Amino acid sequence: MPIDFPDSPTNGDLYSAGGKNWQYNGSAWVLLGVVPSIPVGSVGTSELADNAVTTAKIAAGAVVEADLATGAVTADKIGSSAVTTAKIAAGAVTATELGSSAVTTAKISAGAVTTTEIANSAVTSSKLASSLTLGGSPIFGDSSLSSSANSRNDVSKDFGTTHNADSLFKSLFRESAGSNWETASWLLQRRVDVTNQAFVRFAGSYIALGYASTNYLIADSSGRVYAPHQPYVHAFVGGANFSWGSGTNVIPFNNTTENTGSHFNTANQTFTCPVAGRYLVIATCQLGSETTGSWAYNLGIYKNGSGQIGTYETGVAGRQYNKAHISGVISCAANDTLNVRVLVNQTTNLEGAGDFRNRLFITLL
Repeated sequence: MPIDFPDSPTNGDLYSAGGKNWQYNGSAWVLLGVVPSIPVGSVGTSELADNAVTTAKIAAGAVVEADLATGAVTADKIGSSAVTTAKIAAGAVTATELGSSAVTTAKISAGAVTTTEIANSAVTSSKLASSLTLGGSPIFGDSSLSSSANSRNDVSKDFGTTHNADSLFKSLFRESAGSNWETASWLLQRRVDVTNQAFVRFAGSYIALGYASTNYLIADSSGRVYAPHQPYVHAFVGGANFSWGSGTNVIPFNNTTENTGSHFNTANQTFTCPVAGRYLVIATCQLGSETTGSWAYNLGIYKNGSGQIGTYETGVAGRQYNKAHISGVISCAANDTLNVRVLVNQTTNLEGAGDFRNRLFITLL
């Protein structure tokens, strides 16, 4: 039975007859629901206009790996931003799917990759260029070092979270001129803005704790520990001999052979404690008397003007000289003062000025 299509149809008109449907395409009626056979290979990339096939036209799972020939999809066939995080299922892209240098910094938008997107061991040092920076400073650098003494190379940097530029540097430092490892050391040092703070130094023959660029506590390869900047004074009496009447007098240790930290004042013969701690005090004096009658003296260590430890000696009338000695450990607070004084009951001389007989030693234990 012939089909009697409507006269003068318009594009898109539908017509049904005998359980079948037709649609007018502007020039002819087309039976709907019938897919014509297309020979394999008859439709290629040249037959598809740009953007002809879109995500919306492909059902989920319709295109799988088996449908893609090796090399069929290349970078130049994918427009920028065509593949986004939302279009990739979790775990769909692994290391084996990415060729070397396929993903570069320029292809990753800021914040697109976070720690949750990176599996354990997915990013290794071999995959990071040595020129990576953070905050304008290199994260990884080379470990070369000049042979000049006091040269330094900041190899890596960790960033803190304080308001200032607070960082921890790992650096190579040249202790003395040379090119071998014995002349160099490694530093772990805090830096705030541009000012170097405390550090740990790993040298060839010692380990040191310090500040800025100075070692303050050193442990050498033989296990000896020492502090070259420990407060210490070795003082003596210089000039002419002294003589006092009865009363209490500060022993005039007015010269020093060593005065580490400059904590001893030769003008008032007093040591000022820079920090709280226990201080060892040792003093020796040559005292004498030429008067008649009983002679006595008391040599003592004084803290803030108050006697702490003392010795008491007596003598006979006439010319005589005694070697007075005192020592002790005194607990002090910061800025406490220490000196040595003698209490005499009559005219007393201090002999041997300028030689070894009158000495004072004070050090922080």
